[in-house]
Amino acid sequence: MREAECGVSYILQKRGGDACMVTENMYLFFIYILFFYLIVITAVAVALFITLMVVISKLEKQKNTPLLGG
Repeated sequence: MREAECGVSYILQKRGGDACMVTENMYLFFIYILFFYLIVITAVAVALFITLMVVISKLEKQKNTPLLGG
């Protein structure tokens, strides 16, 4: 494994790139993806909570209305 890492580093340095910079960019990319998923999950959770509150409100209104003919 160590030899493969050294080989990759050597190839990247030979081409003029920096292996540390590439890994840092990959880490930042994954962090941005995780933040995006966090935003999506938060939005879905808020939407489900609002839907739950609306449904409970409608059920409470139905429960409090008197039945016809009763």
